[in-house]
Amino acid sequence: MAAQYDIAVIGGGPAGLAIAEVAPRLGVRMAIIEAAKLGGDCTWAGCVPSKALLAAGNARQRGRSAERFGLPGFEERGAVDLGAVMDRIHDHQQGIFERADAPELLRERGIDVIEGRAQFEGPDRVTVNGAPVDARYFVIATGASAAVPPIPGLAEAGYLTNETVWELRELPRRLLVIGGGAVGLELGQAFGRLGSSVTIVEAAAEVLPALDGGLASTLRGALESEGVAVHTSASVRAIEGRDDGPCAVVETADGVIEVAYDQVLVATGRRPNVKGLGLEAAGVAYDPRAGVAVDGNMRTSNPRVYAAGDVIPGPQFTHTAAMEGVSAMMSAVLLMPRPLDPQLVPVVTYTSPETASIGLTEAEARAQYDDVRVRRTPLLESDRATVDQAPPGFVQVVTRGGGERIVGAQIVAPAAGEVIHEFGLAMREGLGLRDLARLPHAYPSYALSAQLAGVEAMRPWLDSGSIQRFASFARWVPGERLRGVLRRVFRRLG
Repeated sequence: MAAQYDIAVIGGGPAGLAIAEVAPRLGVRMAIIEAAKLGGDCTWAGCVPSKALLAAGNARQRGRSAERFGLPGFEERGAVDLGAVMDRIHDHQQGIFERADAPELLRERGIDVIEGRAQFEGPDRVTVNGAPVDARYFVIATGASAAVPPIPGLAEAGYLTNETVWELRELPRRLLVIGGGAVGLELGQAFGRLGSSVTIVEAAAEVLPALDGGLASTLRGALESEGVAVHTSASVRAIEGRDDGPCAVVETADGVIEVAYDQVLVATGRRPNVKGLGLEAAGVAYDPRAGVAVDGNMRTSNPRVYAAGDVIPGPQFTHTAAMEGVSAMMSAVLLMPRPLDPQLVPVVTYTSPETASIGLTEAEARAQYDDVRVRRTPLLESDRATVDQAPPGFVQVVTRGGGERIVGAQIVAPAAGEVIHEFGLAMREGLGLRDLARLPHAYPSYALSAQLAGVEAMRPWLDSGSIQRFASFARWVPGERLRGVLRRVFRRLG
């Protein structure tokens, strides 16, 4: 009997929705199976609400810094009504859902939306609410959930995660954030700017431990300048109840301290959602902590089952989930593998200033190559940063070879998440820093820092004896006819 669908996706988050954008246009029969609500973590617990909360905090912070721009000082007008802020965030979530993720929109494209929890009954069939769903291929895209460390007393005291923090209606006077990764830093800064006293505890030696240390330390300084307390190389050993509320016992490099708080946000990473899927029955290899194992084309150990997004090992971003989902569909249904190059995945933290990176860090590049150069352009050299009175930052480019081919870039600056894509395209096309120098950049923009880095790379060439001797020859060449011939020759030589 013919399969009911060409492809059935388990999970209606970014990976499944990206497939839904492409599949109907190619005549692919498709179903999305969703146990909760379409949109996934990005719409309901991640990207959308966190950026909306950051926008609210940024708006309040701009008012506080008005005097730096010659404007009247900002007057505090009482405590922030967090309920009103959350209502606005929920409006954004619902609006995006109705515009892009609603089931009726998918059904209009010919996609079946099946509500319920999927479970594999064998290598080629799942059941949803007891009913079988047959497909030629399946894509597991069930995402991940907040991982909560086993801290004594934490469960009894209660805690928030990125999934539940949006239920708050009152601004916490004191907020403890366990975890100094992107989620902890973004939400910690947002709440701090709204008026909470924020303490961040990170076990690693620096915040954003997966990124280049220069970005992390610069961002940490910006957070501390706003009054956020940051403890690195530290861990919460226990949560204890006190008469005035819970207290965290924190072990730091300098000794044990106690941090009293009103709310605690756990942001210590995420675990893949693999429980209850029946992966053993499907013959799909997985690790409960790392997720479903896949090859470069997103195929699992079962050739009829693929996986994409946060449920597989690797970076957990909306943009990678979407690319992985489409890659899985192209490989399975159309026999057109489109592997995702991990070196071209941008990593952005939307704090103020933003941090962004792509490709290799300096340490990674030096471990692979002998001819590595690192060029750092301080943000103080950017006229846009000067008039914006931006906090300290930089654009750092990692290159190799005589042509200074770009192999990585790191930015800490306003709009870093926008500028980083220029370096990603340069890496994909095999361009060097000098190529960026030749591209006109708008003035005054933050992206101009990329061109300045390219100009810096050209200085040794401009200062070399050979080019100076050629410049002397070019100035000496007589006659416009001969000069015109030489121009055409040099143009053809590139």
